[in-house]
Amino acid sequence: MKVGVLSFAHVHAGGFARLLDGMEGVEVLAADPDTDLAAPGEVRGREFADRLGVAYANSYEELFAWGPDKVVVCSENVRHRPLVELAAAHGVDVLCEKPLATTEEDGAAMVEACRAAGVRLAVAHPVRFSPAYTAVRAAVRSG
Repeated sequence: MKVGVLSFAHVHAGGFARLLDGMEGVEVLAADPDTDLAAPGEVRGREFADRLGVAYANSYEELFAWGPDKVVVCSENVRHRPLVELAAAHGVDVLCEKPLATTEEDGAAMVEACRAAGVRLAVAHPVRFSPAYTAVRAAVRSG
């Protein structure tokens, strides 16, 4: 399976790239062409990919030309929509970092784009299975 990582802006991007790259049968390609948006001193782009030891594409177009089966969107929250819509246009399933969108309009458009393209859209909520959150959920449910 081929998995693309779109952007290194989100704190979890490196973890996704590294862990996916370590899975048997998974090829990873990352693209983070918007390094001009990085905070001063923040390592992004090819340099970050090299530190992680993952393959790197210079553009999102190059990444989609590679033919990913799935992508993980790890851009700035306000930039989720264009990347999700780009993935949908290429017929690629999407895991998007939380929050899905910063506006109701963007969220609805992303859901509709994926629905119309027949691709899956999921939101990454990595702590929902944490023992601490499970305990809080149980406490709330028990009153």
